[in-house]
Amino acid sequence: MVGGYAASGAQRSGSRKCNRGCELSHLSRGKNRRDGRRGECDQREKFSKYQAPAPSFRDTTFEFGHAYVYSVRSVVRYGATPNESVESDESNLLALAPKDIFPPAAPQGLVAVPVPATSNTPVGIELSWAISAESDLAGYNIYRGDQDSKSPRRLNQSTLLTPAYRDITVLPGRLYTYTVTAVDRAGNESPASEPVTAGISPAEKESSQ
Repeated sequence: MVGGYAASGAQRSGSRKCNRGCELSHLSRGKNRRDGRRGECDQREKFSKYQAPAPSFRDTTFEFGHAYVYSVRSVVRYGATPNESVESDESNLLALAPKDIFPPAAPQGLVAVPVPATSNTPVGIELSWAISAESDLAGYNIYRGDQDSKSPRRLNQSTLLTPAYRDITVLPGRLYTYTVTAVDRAGNESPASEPVTAGISPAEKESSQ
């Protein structure tokens, strides 16, 4: 006879749960979710089923922001076909709602370039960096520090959607240090990029007036 484990993983159910009174013994045959119209358990969707030769299993198909229910059964096979097997009763049910707490990688290639004024824009420092390859990227934040600041200050009020920013609040004769971070859709913020330093000379300020 050949032994093994059958791991059942519920399909995603968002953040919703069954009302009290739902029969948990039925979860092995259905999806644990709440029907918004009736407030009852909807058991029509089947679990995903996996074969595990050892008493451990890694689910690599889950998605953050959804709830899952897992159970395990022991399987003993006495023949060559899957039908020639006996399964144990279901284990206790384990409910999980994975949360994304993993920040993106820090942005790379930050560059700061002083830019003279034009007829439409004042003098400033143009910042640009490489596009983040994160699949769940929401945007970027820019931070600036100088010799008078104890900690960098965020410059953008809302998340930047493109890898570029022009700082037009600089003063001539001062040096500023910039960093950029990436933010994912779960709100996790990356470590800061490598800093860059730039400034506007008094001559550049005067020539723009």
